[in-house]
Amino acid sequence: MMSSYNGNMIQCLLGKEGRFQVAWIPEGKALVGNIIELIGTDYRERGWRVVSAGNKLPAVHVRERSRDYVNTRKASDI
Repeated sequence: MMSSYNGNMIQCLLGKEGRFQVAWIPEGKALVGNIIELIGTDYRERGWRVVSAGNKLPAVHVRERSRDYVNTRKASDI
């Protein structure tokens, strides 16, 4: 979904069954209390509730930065 979306993304805290995670989701779906489905390259999971919404960035910027942490760790870990 994110690869074709060109609007703004909101960094949200999501909760489901006592688990929490942070994800960037499209601005129109980032409403506190909204139930969303997370879709990744190898998974699809329904039932995540938006607990809080925070920072907003253009989707293109989020895509560009999405792997920075992983790439930095790969380059710096021994």
